[in-house]
Amino acid sequence: MPLAAGIPLWPGSPGARTTRLKSLSAGDEAEVSSLTMEVHTGTHLDAPAHMLAGGDTIDDYRLRVGIGEALVVDTGDAYELDAGLFASLDIPAGARRILLHTRNSSHPALADQPFSDRYAALTLSGAEWLAEREAELVGIDYLSIQRFHEPIDTHLVLFRAGVTILEGLRLAGVQPGRYELLCLPLRLVGCEAAPARAVLRELDA
Repeated sequence: MPLAAGIPLWPGSPGARTTRLKSLSAGDEAEVSSLTMEVHTGTHLDAPAHMLAGGDTIDDYRLRVGIGEALVVDTGDAYELDAGLFASLDIPAGARRILLHTRNSSHPALADQPFSDRYAALTLSGAEWLAEREAELVGIDYLSIQRFHEPIDTHLVLFRAGVTILEGLRLAGVQPGRYELLCLPLRLVGCEAAPARAVLRELDA
């Protein structure tokens, strides 16, 4: 997700803002900008410390988790991504990186509008289903892996099972299937999350 004006922001978040400190047009020798942002803005990775006291911070992130084969799963028009839905989908045993292409990506304008609390997300049973199958990373195409009005249990189930959470993906136009994922966060020491650049590459047939 681009860090620009107009992207959805979690209620109360200041988002991201760049400020020009030096400018060629003002006679300076170079262009220099500063960046101020809340670390859960746009595409980002959550570390367990986000909701678990004493949990790992984002600088503990194992780079191998975000690099390797990933499965993009189409969850159709469902708002509630629960265990029953996942059981009905063709998710092979052993899938370790699962990216959820939901109705959020089927309505791409959602990524370019102010925040809406009506988005597709995991339920508690959906999180339990993924944790039980030993997923290492789960990504979703909106700002939160869990529904807006739900308690934090969905996050907690994933964190306690060692599942990395990747939020704010843009999957519009991405077809379901196997890809190589390359996802690296900024190495913010002691922080509970960090912005990330997530890229999918097609695998050789």
